[in-house]
Amino acid sequence: MWPNRYKLAIFILVGAAMVFSFSSYLLSGKQRRRSIEDLQVVMPSSVQLLMALGDRHLAANVGAFRAQTVGTDKLKPETYLVLARVQLAVAQLNPRHEDNYYTAAAILAWNGQTEIAQQILERATKARKNDYLPPFFSGFNRYYFYKDYKGAAKDILIAAERTDSGQRAALSNIASRWIEKGYESSMAIKMLDGMSKSSGNPRLNFILQGRIERLKALRQLQDSVYKFQLDNHRPPKNLQELVSEKYIEKLPVDPMGLGFLLDKNGVVTLNGTR
Repeated sequence: MWPNRYKLAIFILVGAAMVFSFSSYLLSGKQRRRSIEDLQVVMPSSVQLLMALGDRHLAANVGAFRAQTVGTDKLKPETYLVLARVQLAVAQLNPRHEDNYYTAAAILAWNGQTEIAQQILERATKARKNDYLPPFFSGFNRYYFYKDYKGAAKDILIAAERTDSGQRAALSNIASRWIEKGYESSMAIKMLDGMSKSSGNPRLNFILQGRIERLKALRQLQDSVYKFQLDNHRPPKNLQELVSEKYIEKLPVDPMGLGFLLDKNGVVTLNGTR
């Protein structure tokens, strides 16, 4: 059995720990509410720079700290807007700020502030020449939030150039899929062909050549449907009708094994993506 004085000491320590934890909880709530209130004021970058005595990095760090003190859970939409403006000011002061662009990608883009998140990521992409993450995040946002497949592909190709050979091949493959979706077939063929010629990766070249052949087949079908409509004043009932009516000798084979789709308006598209 422990002596009574040890029991008393343990009791005091446990009690003190409980009081400290409860006090910290109360204070953290008050501090967080105060931080949210303070965040409602967004100072212009020039004012922040003046207050930091001309030190752009110091001013940016102070702004980033302000943004991080509010947390990110259960914020009102208007608070996310102010948070976005604070982070944009940080990006204007120091576009290389790593925590700032991480937060923009992980928080702002998913809470109604995608446009400002993109501005922050674009600044980081230009400032951090060897960092592949800003263009990668930007490309994802363009693809997911904006359905801008062309812009997404361009960003992913920038990210690919900043990675090692293994990651470069994987990212280039992603970009090739988005090029398929975003560009008119003849333009997409030219872009993929350029990627293939500049790539030294045999496996990637094989994939790109397959996509090129797929797009050439798509273009052949599109041209045939166009001629069919000119002659018959209606779209074909299905792609097989192009063969039966002698517009093409046989249906082209999709190297990806997915085939092609013809909608009721006569528009031919790729059947899914891989």
